[in-house]
Amino acid sequence: MNERDYQLIEDYLNGSLGASETAEVEARLLQDTVFAEALAQQQDLLAVVDKKVEDNLRMLLAEEEAKLSNTATSPTISISKWLSVAAAVLLLATASWLFFRTGSSPSGPTLFTENFTAYTNIIAPNRRGENDESLLSLAFLAYDNKQYKKAITDFEVLKSDTLKSELTFYIGVSYLAMDEIEKGIITLKDEAVDNKFAMEKQWYLALAHLKKKDIGAAKIALNNALRLSTDPVLGRKVSELLDEIKSIE
Repeated sequence: MNERDYQLIEDYLNGSLGASETAEVEARLLQDTVFAEALAQQQDLLAVVDKKVEDNLRMLLAEEEAKLSNTATSPTISISKWLSVAAAVLLLATASWLFFRTGSSPSGPTLFTENFTAYTNIIAPNRRGENDESLLSLAFLAYDNKQYKKAITDFEVLKSDTLKSELTFYIGVSYLAMDEIEKGIITLKDEAVDNKFAMEKQWYLALAHLKKKDIGAAKIALNNALRLSTDPVLGRKVSELLDEIKSIE
């Protein structure tokens, strides 16, 4: 099952597929047991949600009917009451749709968004009360303030033999934070990013590949991160993400 399979199932159940795609789904239901089971699960989920919406709607209508029958209301007030009920029904319908969506497999871009945070500045932490005006400190101040474009410019100027690995890594992370995924991947793959950030480099490469929906490359990077593991906390995150992406293969 991949992301397109789940989208096909959702659109099929919503009745929004064209004739050719409908035929494709119905043919797969006869031939692909995994696909058929996934569709059946979504049908069961929708049935539960629809029943909940129906019960809540019936309860709301009963409450409003009781209120209207016990009070002498003008037509304007009655309309207002029914509009309130309609708004509640819309809210319930929206909630059911969101519940259905979250019950589906997460997408690569969603996993990127849920897991990406810019790597902590451990090179030149900006401490309160200090007034370090060096270019390195100012570059990382821009990075800490999410001014990634300025940070990249300063990092490029500062790159030297002693900090080339560190700054290249932070440049790659900055590109990902700016949603310039391809530039981020190219930068992080640079041999300048050596063993100082070996595990972290693979983590961010995995997230970048997820954003591009390249699940295979993401898995390779995550397995590389586990193999190079030096951080038990990040190691747990890597293992959890590997488990999550199994559902979108």
